[in-house]
Amino acid sequence: MQLKSGLRLVMLNTNLYYYQDQKMVNHSDPAGQFAWLDSVLKDAEENGDLVSICKSIWLPGESQSICI
Repeated sequence: MQLKSGLRLVMLNTNLYYYQDQKMVNHSDPAGQFAWLDSVLKDAEENGDLVSICKSIWLPGESQSICI
């Protein structure tokens, strides 16, 4: 998402990589998220944009989003 000229916000769904989810144990990039992120970061670099990356994870009893 382009927030303003020169600044992008990227949100990752890290629920896919939750270590206790046995369905995803043998998948390094189950949704193609890292490949997509790589292309977004390369495009941002080519355009001189800054990128803020956020992650979201839901655990029983809590929900959190963290941006860097």
